[in-house]
Amino acid sequence: MVKVAKITEQQRLKALSISSVLDAALECITGDNIAKISIDDIAARAGVGRATVYRNFRNKEDIYGQLFLREFQDFKDQLLAIIDKASKPEDILINCIVFVVENFPRTSLYTMIFNEKAGLYSGRLIVSSDVIQNLATEICIPFYKAIKRSAQLRPGLTESMLTDWLSRIVVSLITMPSQFQRSTKDLKKYIELLIIPSIMQSQK
Repeated sequence: MVKVAKITEQQRLKALSISSVLDAALECITGDNIAKISIDDIAARAGVGRATVYRNFRNKEDIYGQLFLREFQDFKDQLLAIIDKASKPEDILINCIVFVVENFPRTSLYTMIFNEKAGLYSGRLIVSSDVIQNLATEICIPFYKAIKRSAQLRPGLTESMLTDWLSRIVVSLITMPSQFQRSTKDLKKYIELLIIPSIMQSQK
């Protein structure tokens, strides 16, 4: 029988404090210019003292970084669940791109990256970090492996190239919506005709 480690009361309170500070930081980001938000603002919104914040975070940038990772993990879990439901490589690509394009703009991640008040600051701070790049690569691994197994991977296409290409495509679809994504059906057709051929070759 596997023993489940019990958390102490101190550990529970620490986790609760961290969660409260991250929730408060998210509320502050949503309602104000991220560059003007102070540790005191976040502490007051969380209902904790300044000392409690510094006990769990090095500085404001550390709060934003951990907040981004928490929200990104939640979104990534939803995406991986979609990947698990698809069997064909092309379905994985289509379903995942559609999911990201249609749902990402409604997440707190979008606010943190693309919001006019927050984007320029948090984008430089977080999106370029090695941690986020590694998470993006992790998401693309199922795509790459499925396509490679199907023997439909275009010659010379590496995992890092695929990650870079899909990231650029998704960002452009999110930030510059076109007439070809007015409906889910239109977007799927767009991906099927233009994006899939750039990654997969027809089976002989």
